[in-house]
Amino acid sequence: MKINNINAATSCAALLLASSLTVQAGSNISDCCPPSAAGVTSRPDAHAPIGVMRDHTHSQGKWMLSYRFMHMSMNGHQDNTTSLSSSEVYQRQSPSGEHYTSAADEMTMDMHMLGIMYAPTDKLTLMGMINYVEKNMKIVTSPHANSMGHGHMANHHGNHGHSSSGLGNVTLSALYNILNTPQQKIHLNLGLTLPTAEVEEKMNDTFLPYGMQLGTGVFGLNLGATYTAKYDHFSWGAQAMKSLALEDENDAGFRYGDTFQFTTWIA
Repeated sequence: MKINNINAATSCAALLLASSLTVQAGSNISDCCPPSAAGVTSRPDAHAPIGVMRDHTHSQGKWMLSYRFMHMSMNGHQDNTTSLSSSEVYQRQSPSGEHYTSAADEMTMDMHMLGIMYAPTDKLTLMGMINYVEKNMKIVTSPHANSMGHGHMANHHGNHGHSSSGLGNVTLSALYNILNTPQQKIHLNLGLTLPTAEVEEKMNDTFLPYGMQLGTGVFGLNLGATYTAKYDHFSWGAQAMKSLALEDENDAGFRYGDTFQFTTWIA
């Protein structure tokens, strides 16, 4: 299957913004937020920064609904650590030996995330998350595209765009406490990604680039661990997450590689 060749370069800059609305069932704030070293239960740093998922657990019988909005903006091109102009992208050759006829100049993504958490026991918290994704990409076409005559891009001049939107991946997770004291917490994460997102989005009967597809399209396994520590005047935490694809390819004939992410914060 041929994927649009604007994947010639990757985005080199990103800006992440997020906001959240949370509704929690519990008779006391300490149901989700253990006391600090000074015995204070209500603290602004009771949770990790909003961009960190699966960062906390709940006590038995408690549940939480959450809504998060994330906006991401990317621009430019990069080959490993080298920044590239659009002209330099056109001079590169694809795996098939053809020169690229277009380059992705800008891309934005808006994601609406709805999550639910429930704790059947003090040690185990279950979590589900579904998201809706909207993506837009600005593309610059090579002035020599017509003479090259490759693909539907040869019919475009100057700047144009792609867009896609729809349901993203659904994730189901289990968070298990192995240490839970007022000062320190450690919990493990085991999750499953469901291939609910569309991965065959097209424009003019041509598949959109990988980055414009709405999800992975394969079942995935998520493994991780989160540590948090609270003191009288500050707190910090760290999280390591590994995502593994459980299938060789999706319905469109490709899959993303496995990922590892490490995050730390202080408040």
